[in-house]
Amino acid sequence: MCLEPVKSFFLAVCPIAVGLLLIAAAFAKVRSPGVASEVIDAALGTPAPAWAVLALSVGELCLGVALLVPTLRSGAMPTAAVFFVGAIGVLVLARARGHAGGCGCFGRFSPSINATVALDGAIVAACGLWFLVFSERRDRHAEDPLEDRG
Repeated sequence: MCLEPVKSFFLAVCPIAVGLLLIAAAFAKVRSPGVASEVIDAALGTPAPAWAVLALSVGELCLGVALLVPTLRSGAMPTAAVFFVGAIGVLVLARARGHAGGCGCFGRFSPSINATVALDGAIVAACGLWFLVFSERRDRHAEDPLEDRG
């Protein structure tokens, strides 16, 4: 099938791109946690615990690394989708409660909440598509393990 090279490329590149994005965000937040803390405070409607941004950064780092390990990707991609849906929820809630600044995703170099919600939505869609392609390929190889290995 002519789409197989595209599917293979997508299966390889998508988790790496999302993983590197999460790792970069984790390190940026640790270096400059102020904006992320403001977003969390706004979303909660009360000051967040001092360790909240550090805990978020550790989670992003772990998930990002898991996406770089091929044997962990089948579990890490759906987890990433759930993470980004949660991030969208926090950002929308922060905006609804009056936060007018950046998203806090990359420390002080953060884009607007609107841009981040759009990007996060695209990442959720990519994670879902990745899992569909992965599942289809896994199921096809389970039916005929010698197919496409010629």
